[in-house]
Amino acid sequence: MAFSHPRHVRRLVLASTSFGGFAMPGSLEALWHFIHPRSYHPERLERVAGDMFGGRLRKEPELVRSMHIRRPTDTMAALYRMAPLFGWTSLPCLWTIRHPTLVIAGDDDPVTPLVNHRVIATLIPRARLHTVRGGGHLVLLDSADKVGPVITAFLREG
Repeated sequence: MAFSHPRHVRRLVLASTSFGGFAMPGSLEALWHFIHPRSYHPERLERVAGDMFGGRLRKEPELVRSMHIRRPTDTMAALYRMAPLFGWTSLPCLWTIRHPTLVIAGDDDPVTPLVNHRVIATLIPRARLHTVRGGGHLVLLDSADKVGPVITAFLREG
């Protein structure tokens, strides 16, 4: 939306994201669980959630039960989820985003390392980075009490 329809965007919130190709890859173990359909079986998901998503799920893996995480339909669908990491990048365009932007990252995200969020926040001219201590890849869910007020305040500015 920020690229294609900038007039329809007032502010931008980016959470646990990447700019695609050329980004620092996450943990291979986390990525393996992410693409492997069996990792999403309810019993197994609880066992691998911490390695897969980091954050509170490392110490409270039972939280994953309430998150409604859906498994890919098959291995190809899982690989398609990750295709943008290899076949596309927003890196050359980030400087064109002129909207106030809040970049949110957990410091325990095994899928998208914090360095990628720092790059995004540096390249978008009006961006700022908010790092959640102990937040994982699902920072919006595992740290909602810390992130919600920050997002609300950001959206109310100006």
